[in-house]
Amino acid sequence: MRLLSLKRRLLVVSLALLLLVPGAAAGKATPSHGTFAGRISIGGGRELYLKCRGTGSPTVLLEAGLRNTADVWSTPADASDKRTMVYQGVSRFTRVCAYDRPGTTLPPNEFSRSTPVVAENVSPEVLGKSVADMELSVRSRKALQRLNINSLGELAMRTEDELLGCKNFGQTSLNEIKQQLASFGLSLRKLDE
Repeated sequence: MRLLSLKRRLLVVSLALLLLVPGAAAGKATPSHGTFAGRISIGGGRELYLKCRGTGSPTVLLEAGLRNTADVWSTPADASDKRTMVYQGVSRFTRVCAYDRPGTTLPPNEFSRSTPVVAENVSPEVLGKSVADMELSVRSRKALQRLNINSLGELAMRTEDELLGCKNFGQTSLNEIKQQLASFGLSLRKLDE
């Protein structure tokens, strides 16, 4: 629990530095003013989806709740709600940024805009291996192509429900993929992670 809290503090500090130091995002620097929306490098091969708007100081950083996207701060739950959302309201008087939490839960066939955290004890070489290195049936391989999953790391970031939501992907294919991932020391992401 304490390790998780430390990681969370490091993430917030990293975000603050990225917002304050132009060019800190490894060639994908966020502008110091104006509107920005895109992925920024946060190190370790991971990227975070960040959107910023407004000018001034200090920069306000809005943190989405567990598995929420940055849009939770700017999109009303009810389209008929005409109140000003927090993101738009704060941007009227200072710079404001919001980010997608790693592991954001999205509908099937959509993937988190931020790179989720995967097993810490697995080497980057294993995570970067192509899914073509797995011994899979044609049906499973085509499902991974439809979902645009190219590496073992990308696959390990998916949940069972995300895979089962893909056309022509059933329990047999799911079991096959879980077995193959296990042979590399990986598993699919659980919703409570």
